[in-house]
Amino acid sequence: MMQTGKYKLYKVLFNKTVRAMETEYYKAIFDTKVNSMKRIWSELNTMGRVSNNKKRENVINKIKVHGTEIRTSDSMCDEFNDYFCKISERILESVPKSNDTYERYMPSPLGCSIFIQPIDKEELKTEIRNMNPRKSSGDDNISVKLIQDSCDNLIDPLLIIYNKSLTEGVVPDQMKIAKVIPVYKKDERYLTKNYRPISLLSNFDKVAYLKD
Repeated sequence: MMQTGKYKLYKVLFNKTVRAMETEYYKAIFDTKVNSMKRIWSELNTMGRVSNNKKRENVINKIKVHGTEIRTSDSMCDEFNDYFCKISERILESVPKSNDTYERYMPSPLGCSIFIQPIDKEELKTEIRNMNPRKSSGDDNISVKLIQDSCDNLIDPLLIIYNKSLTEGVVPDQMKIAKVIPVYKKDERYLTKNYRPISLLSNFDKVAYLKD
């Protein structure tokens, strides 16, 4: 009887603590002074989702190219890559030909026309700390959470890389590699033309070069 009484007491305390923590969690999320409206709406959509059917629908099981059905992952990746890479070529072919060049409309470039202050250690730490830990990782699969947890060990080499990049005006090649995700738009799911590409860059790239 004594054990039953303790169980009921601890259950009440546990439920009370869970409700309090849940309240604090959502208060932090819906604080517009801290989070953007985009994140707030994302959380509302997540809360209102009654199942994960939408997630399952995003899995691409097959595509058709010139009437041929393709099901293997590597072959589908190759076909999507080929389609996305040639989109600009198809758009260019639809543009009327002209003898003009871009140089006619642009003045000569000015060397050393701007100066950017070097990033200091505290500024970089703040940027890393303020990154959204729910951001997807890029081709390197290094998450924001891992970068934040390893900040003290990464801060010095990252500072050298970013400041050298700003000084020389060159972004490191590894930070320009993106993981491309095909996102379904509408109509038949097995046609590549009904998908649009989303590029996910490395989170190291987002620290210094990109802002939400």
